[in-house]
Amino acid sequence: KESLAAVLRLTRSAQGLSQEDFHGRVETRHMSNIEHAKTSITLSTLENLAAVLDIDPVALLAAAASYDKDLSPKEFVDKIAARP
Repeated sequence: KESLAAVLRLTRSAQGLSQEDFHGRVETRHMSNIEHAKTSITLSTLENLAAVLDIDPVALLAAAASYDKDLSPKEFVDKIAARP
C-alpha cells in the first residue's frame, strides 16, 4: 500500500497536478488518504486516478511493485519477462 501511495504521489507531483485536480473522480480527502497510505485503493479508484494521470493502471502497479523489490520499473518488467 505504501509503495503505490508513493508512486501515485510522485506521479501526480511530477505532472504538476494537485489533489484537487482529481475532483469529480476522487474526493480530495480520499486522495490524500490514498497518497499517505491511510486507506486501501479499489481497482475502480485506481482506474480513475490513472485516467487523470494518463497512465495505464497496470504501469502504476508495476512501478509500485518494482519499488517494493528495490528495482527500477524496467528491471522489474525484464525480470517478469525472463521467467519461464
